[in-house]
Amino acid sequence: MKLDDAGISEELKTAIIYDDNDQGVVGRIAKRINKTPRTVYAFLDGDIRMTLEFLHAAVIETSGHPVIKRFLEPEGWELIQRVGGNEGQPEDPEKEVGDIYLKLSATHASIREAMKDGKIDPSEKKSIEKTLVGLKKEIADVESLLK
Repeated sequence: MKLDDAGISEELKTAIIYDDNDQGVVGRIAKRINKTPRTVYAFLDGDIRMTLEFLHAAVIETSGHPVIKRFLEPEGWELIQRVGGNEGQPEDPEKEVGDIYLKLSATHASIREAMKDGKIDPSEKKSIEKTLVGLKKEIADVESLLK
């Protein structure tokens, strides 16, 4: 799939505008790429060719929305947030493993809630995928302490 493929704009628009339910995300993407919110809408409408800068900003400002990440991940790869900087840097392996347990519990609760009616609908799937992003970040924190 090429960056100027109309399908990318359509999927991004759905993910950013309709799925995320975050009214400020367009403004934050615009600020991150030093453009106006109208320019962000032009990207999402397919009026402007998609750029990597835009995709990177969209991933960051949606906290790793799975649909958006997919455009940056080659098959068999997974994009996860790197632990960086001094602030928030993991230091205690036991605490970080505890964070994994908390994120895993949240993921389990999301799945249990979604399965009450016997199936997982698309919005429930997206919610579960978001908890999995957090879980993977916590695992990455522990891995960074072991290097």
